[in-house]
Amino acid sequence: MKSLAGAAVPLMLALVVGVAVGSMLLSAGTAHAAAVTVAGRTLSNTGYAVADVATSPDLVAFQVVEAKQGAQSLNGDLDIDDEVIHVLDTTTGQVRNLGLAGGRPFVDGALVAFAVLEEDQGNTDLNGDGDRTDTVWHVYDARTGVTSNLGLAVTEWNLLVSDPLVLAIVSEAWQNAADLNGDGDATDWVAYAYDAESGTATNLALAVEIGAASRFDAEDGIAAFFVDEADQNGTDLNSDSDAFDLVLHVYVVSTGILTNTQLASNSSTPEVELEDGKAVVRVSEFEQGQTILNGDGDFMDSVLFVHDVTTTAQANVGYECASASFDATHSFAVDAGLVVFRYSEAGQGVSGNGDADMDDAVYAVYDIAAATLTNTGFAGPQYSLALDDGYVAFLVVEWQQGNTDLNGDADMDDWVLHLYDHSLQATSNLTSAASTGSHGVAAGTVAVQVSEEEEGTDLNGDADTDDKVLFLHQVTGGGPTNLGLASGGSGWVLAMSDEVLAFRTRESDQDMTDLNGDGDAVDYVGQLHDLSTGVTTNLELATETIAVAEATVAFRVNESQQGGTDLNGDGDASDAVLFVTMLPLFADGFETGYTIKWSAMVP
Repeated sequence: MKSLAGAAVPLMLALVVGVAVGSMLLSAGTAHAAAVTVAGRTLSNTGYAVADVATSPDLVAFQVVEAKQGAQSLNGDLDIDDEVIHVLDTTTGQVRNLGLAGGRPFVDGALVAFAVLEEDQGNTDLNGDGDRTDTVWHVYDARTGVTSNLGLAVTEWNLLVSDPLVLAIVSEAWQNAADLNGDGDATDWVAYAYDAESGTATNLALAVEIGAASRFDAEDGIAAFFVDEADQNGTDLNSDSDAFDLVLHVYVVSTGILTNTQLASNSSTPEVELEDGKAVVRVSEFEQGQTILNGDGDFMDSVLFVHDVTTTAQANVGYECASASFDATHSFAVDAGLVVFRYSEAGQGVSGNGDADMDDAVYAVYDIAAATLTNTGFAGPQYSLALDDGYVAFLVVEWQQGNTDLNGDADMDDWVLHLYDHSLQATSNLTSAASTGSHGVAAGTVAVQVSEEEEGTDLNGDADTDDKVLFLHQVTGGGPTNLGLASGGSGWVLAMSDEVLAFRTRESDQDMTDLNGDGDAVDYVGQLHDLSTGVTTNLELATETIAVAEATVAFRVNESQQGGTDLNGDGDASDAVLFVTMLPLFADGFETGYTIKWSAMVP
């Protein structure tokens, strides 16, 4: 096992107080950019041009783009074409260049997992198979400062981290055509589990179906994945007398116990989610031996089951789980002992929302501990689910809810936000018309992107009704708070933790207001709302995406949209540069008052 840990770069900077980020102009060739304070919030420019970013509360892992970082080699080879993995420790304030050209990083706790591209790493054979065309599994442990080469060929997307566990899917074909699951061929993708405490990777010797993110999950040192019977030497793993299914298996790293749950999911969209030692899985009646699982007389449905990882006991929820709609990752959500899903009225054979048809998908809540199901009586789209600490926020479609006007605008063509409180087993109408999955719930607050067009009114004071404006609702009731800021744009809308709500405001939607001080009104500018203080801060930075993990917030700033400002000192303004901030913050920007732990030193 190789150790390829790079050197840590200490972050040393002078704090510049009271300087607006939007007016911070750095000359070409500047070695680093100082932190600045906006509304009492310190924003730290790391000075790195980055691609993908991932964060946990303790670590921010990111790919530094060599070509955009002063055209310098950061991984020791002779080119500048790579994206090199760096890790920022939010406790020590140190940035460590791992010196490895890697794909998208995955982070949890003190662990960062990623795949290193051999051809980008100086054409180095990292898994000993005699070629240099693979992407090879590596794990960095911030506790030891060591990066371990596991010597196994993986894809950069099929990695999951749950400290101290990393689950990886290894390619037999890429691993020197090795038969890793003992079925006599070398065409499979085989599950491996890495234990950070022992520093060893275990071959679980099971062929896994790779694909969508819903096929895998990892939490609290537990991994869940689906085994392909056909690729596992044609083995019947769920006792239904065929070998065509995808069967859920669970592995616990602390005990080394691997369990076949004998539950088969839908072959096209297998889904599993782990929460508090329970694996929630969507079981296909047809693939589970053509067994009727929800009592409707057919075996064409997918029905939710809960598997207890410790006891291996299983509970059949007894309800059809409607498939995920549009771009939703899962067709259900799990948190704090609750499973929230939609059931198809036609699939379940019952009308669930009291209208005169059987065409809807109705929200239901299953309490795992009590083994009880609550029908909310409301119909809507799957991807609108947001669940936290016993509260569920979801959108109800007026025309599916008996053509009912739910937001008082005299039409029935809106999607209206509702909140389910499990302690009361009651649903309240928050009366905000929204669209898609543009809302979240955390720390007793529901954030929603409200459509002015659907509400028929100007909500951000710019004299039009074309925008989507952020509103906050408290789960304890009371009127909504209008933040008065247009949000959104294509793709990413908002990110939320128990500490902070992060979103972007499009200047053109905010009355053509220049929010980042660069003299135009064509940018998307980052905003942070502190859920504990109720303060919304304009970051004054043209922001692309924001990653939030508890109090740690990492975001990319577009130099060209930031007034053509060189933020990483490479002499151009064509990069996306990583900024980091943390909450809660005192006036000097740091909870400890130690103001020199952040910097943007370029290595």
